[in-house]
Amino acid sequence: MHTEVAANGAKRFIFTLERENESFPAPVLKNSNAQRRMQRAPVGIDASASRRDIAYFEQALARKLAEVGFCKQGYFEIERTVSKYGGEVRGECREGAGE
Repeated sequence: MHTEVAANGAKRFIFTLERENESFPAPVLKNSNAQRRMQRAPVGIDASASRRDIAYFEQALARKLAEVGFCKQGYFEIERTVSKYGGEVRGECREGAGE
């Protein structure tokens, strides 16, 4: 989690969550076996997040905001991306610095 307080008192944050997954393909280096395995991977794998993935992400975000004491009065979402492997949200707190 990255937090920032702007000169005008606006409080912003970026929260990123990456979930580990053993099924991620091995990195392709100079290993021809890994390259062949990558070429055989099915095309069009659905990478959209399920309700469970979204709930997991939102719980992790809420825990982190509470842990660091940021955005005590909630936040406005600027941008959000969530997949089954994690996600990122950019937001701005409803309260300004010093409130």
